[in-house]
Amino acid sequence: MSAAERRSRRGSGHAKGPQDKASRLDPAAERVERAPGTPPKRTLPQEQQEEARPTKAGYRSSRRTSKGGKQLRRQAKAERVREEVGATTDAVTSGVVRVLKVGGGALISVALVVGLVWGAAIGVNALARWNARRVALANAAKATSELGRENLLVIGVKDKEAVGLAALKAEREGERVLGIAIPDGAFVEVPGQGFESIGDSFHVGPDVSMDAVSNFLMVPFQRYVTVDADVYQRMLTQQDVAGLLDRTLETNLTAEESEDLKTFFTKVPTKDVWIVPMPVKAVTVGTERYFEPQRGEIADLVLQWWGVRVEQQKQALRVMLYNGVGTPGVAGKAAQQLIRLGVRVVDSKNADNFDYKQTKILLYHGTQADALRVKDALGVGQIAVESDVQDLADVIVIIGADYTPPGTP
Repeated sequence: MSAAERRSRRGSGHAKGPQDKASRLDPAAERVERAPGTPPKRTLPQEQQEEARPTKAGYRSSRRTSKGGKQLRRQAKAERVREEVGATTDAVTSGVVRVLKVGGGALISVALVVGLVWGAAIGVNALARWNARRVALANAAKATSELGRENLLVIGVKDKEAVGLAALKAEREGERVLGIAIPDGAFVEVPGQGFESIGDSFHVGPDVSMDAVSNFLMVPFQRYVTVDADVYQRMLTQQDVAGLLDRTLETNLTAEESEDLKTFFTKVPTKDVWIVPMPVKAVTVGTERYFEPQRGEIADLVLQWWGVRVEQQKQALRVMLYNGVGTPGVAGKAAQQLIRLGVRVVDSKNADNFDYKQTKILLYHGTQADALRVKDALGVGQIAVESDVQDLADVIVIIGADYTPPGTP
């Protein structure tokens, strides 16, 4: 058979191809009617098997379904990761919540305990500081009392006027009586009155005279007697103190103290009584004659008689007092309180107005402890540190309406 014949037979559909073979093998196979002249579709054996074989789930049957599967798998994987992360987050959150529920109470308790301990520490420290100041104040008062225990201020009086004041010391170890006679015209700082003659301090009372002498000499005097002017002059001219206390007009000595000093004075001979006049310089103002104390020479006497050095006097806290409420004598009362604690009052006068509601303590020199010492002595005061330059006082106190003088009902 020639090639042309063979081609003719294939074109006429009589040749046995794979399609005919498949029909014979599968009688139920669908026969497709072809239009005349249309060549039959050629199916490869492998494709025929794949068409007949059921497709497995997830198996890529074509290139297009392969890309879609990848996308689905990525989405499924991402969803699984999100679920796993969500589950982990929920577990961690739940754990944290449980920890906070359990530990939060503990943390709050710890914070409360720490707060209470801190507050208690502050309270204890404040109490300790207050107690330390109170003890220091009490010790200062005790030391001043001990130092002034053997001192006595004798005031000569005539017609209710002071004619002179003698600051005496009973030196028991040496069995001597030492002293400085202060003329009534000596100008000194009088508590509550400013610079005046010390004789004028007696107008307010013997206790003010006593505080004025203490403030000037920086030696504490807490006991006094007043005697007639003749008795006073005899004591000075004869240097004799025997029988002095038998002629007392007024005193703050107890009966026991009076008897004790009387016994001692009686035993001291006149040769061991050294009462010297205070070194002064006479100053005449109009018709009045005053005396300016000579501090250098006085300091030597104070050192010899009481052992107090000038350096100690300079170290004493200097305070200036102002009456800021207008009540007569209120600055003097405050000055007396401070003087009796060893503070040196350098001036006292009226403030610029009398409307101060609260006492002000203005610190110019020294430490905060100095200001607290003043506050504790007065019982009131708002402390403020000042930067203005002045050397008149270390502390300036303006008495306000909140201050209550001692002994006030």
